Amino acid sequence: MKLDLSSLTNDPSPLVKRAEEVFRSGKVFSLRRDGNAFFARVEGKSKASYPVTIHIDGNGRMDSYSCDCEASRRYPGPCKHVVAALFAIKEKYAEPEGLDDDSGFYSDIDYSDLF
Repeated sequence: MKLDLSSLTNDPSPLVKRAEEVFRSGKVFSLRRDGNAFFARVEGKSKASYPVTIHIDGNGRMDSYSCDCEASRRYPGPCKHVVAALFAIKEKYAEPEGLDDDSGFYSDIDYSDLF
């Protein structure tokens, strides 16, 4: 599955940094996939866990999302739980980048003397 997280990985905002800490701390669990829909539980500060649902479109971008945390109800945009779940989805389900083009691991090999 193609997954485009370039807008997150290039974003130095505190939200993305906190979300990455949540992900790296192993607080995203019960991650499962049903087609292009992903479901997870993400632990918050108070040890409560929140159900997160994310839908990825055909271009590998987040199409829709939901989280039951207070921040999702109060503020626009995805909360840290949704972003942490995206990092987990990328780790578990995304295809390694560069597999279908010449910019990958073998791109610097000179094949001219093989033929």
